[in-house]
Amino acid sequence: MKIRIAKPLLFAAPALGLYLIFWGIPIVTSVIMSFFNVSGFGFGFDWKFVGFDNFRYIFRDPFFRTGFVNNIKWMALSVLFPTLIGLTLALMVNAKLRLQNLFRGVFYYPCILSMVSVGLIWRWIFHPDGIFVALQKGLGIVKPLVVLGNMNTALIGIFIAGAWAGVGTGMLLFLAGLQGIPEEIYEAATVDGANYMQKLWSITLPMLRQTFIIVITMALIHSIGVFDIVMATTRGGPGTATYMLAIYMYLNSFRSMYLGIGASVSWIMTLLAAIPVIPYVMIMQKADS
Repeated sequence: MKIRIAKPLLFAAPALGLYLIFWGIPIVTSVIMSFFNVSGFGFGFDWKFVGFDNFRYIFRDPFFRTGFVNNIKWMALSVLFPTLIGLTLALMVNAKLRLQNLFRGVFYYPCILSMVSVGLIWRWIFHPDGIFVALQKGLGIVKPLVVLGNMNTALIGIFIAGAWAGVGTGMLLFLAGLQGIPEEIYEAATVDGANYMQKLWSITLPMLRQTFIIVITMALIHSIGVFDIVMATTRGGPGTATYMLAIYMYLNSFRSMYLGIGASVSWIMTLLAAIPVIPYVMIMQKADS
């Protein structure tokens, strides 16, 4: 019996060792660090135990509250628009049309780009000398809108860039769900006289319930940790219009060298990400049973 247990552990030992070094130890270190005042890198610096003072400081900091509100806005937009657009695109490319595979590739292509590349592309599009401003001037607008330079529109501009890059993932998941629906159900509905909208409302959407849960959960998790596309476009500006929790964590950790505060923010973000994950796991387990 002991040999049966020892052999699998022996084979898993290299992977477990790498997991502990690159995943487990940093997690434990960040938990410990969140309760200390650490102003530099490494264990050679003085670590002063402060208890929950880092968390108290964070919740009193107006920059943290700004980042939290912006993340909530991004979360709401991520749940609504990419989900609907992804479903619409999936319905389009699932139809029996010519050049079907071409459209699938075109819609999914932005997903293979890094978010930094996406941010730079859309930064150029929204630049004062970019395509969007030139288009407005061509339409005769005297004072064209510089999207990323306006505090009222900067967050929307970055979200458009993020949605353009991420909507293909939702399309792919919905497409997989659509292809899992038996064709016989639609044929029976057609015989009964149901039109396209009736079949969509009564058959397609109910049978995509689990896919909706997956897409929405992924959107919520991603919206909490959004960082790279913001840094590539506005770096949190103008002002604090696009300031995010991840930006707050980065600036405190690597600019101000307040690693304890940065670790505390990371665990707050982790808890926020767990909020949609826990119901997702429960619902999926219930569906499997």
